[in-house]
Amino acid sequence: MAPVRSDYVGVVTQNAAGIKIDWYLRRSIDYRATVNEATHVITADVKISLHNLAPTAGEPPIVIDGQSGVVTAPGESKLYLSLYSPWGVLAATVNGEATPVASQHELARHVYSMFVTTPSGATTTVEFHLFGVLSSGTLPYSLQQYRQPALVPDRDSTSVTIVGG
Repeated sequence: MAPVRSDYVGVVTQNAAGIKIDWYLRRSIDYRATVNEATHVITADVKISLHNLAPTAGEPPIVIDGQSGVVTAPGESKLYLSLYSPWGVLAATVNGEATPVASQHELARHVYSMFVTTPSGATTTVEFHLFGVLSSGTLPYSLQQYRQPALVPDRDSTSVTIVGG
């Protein structure tokens, strides 16, 4: 991951069930930031949609059924999701319900992580609400995005609104 120069967002998912269900995962990431040039305050919302296209039958267990000791239904996707950002998290939700996140620091940025389970044919929506202050050394504003290599490319959308300047 490149060093943080201003704003940064990166989403990483890791299979937590020890199976090959990742082929059926479709991710979309929507990043919406508002930067106040007068105060240098930034707020951002990240919406991550995880759509699981896996069948519940017709594939070998190594593909759609969790390893021994991992409780999942056939076709269910269990992921460890991590969001990389220089900003603090104000709130996180999964399908609209508040959820706790593990917080760590790695590569000069925060890492907010949680386990997420998505049934076959369903979509799980994870949202993060972020807040921070850009230092004068990080202006003018720029956004870097980490793109995790995946079997199917993410569908990304980004919006940055500048106010107060």
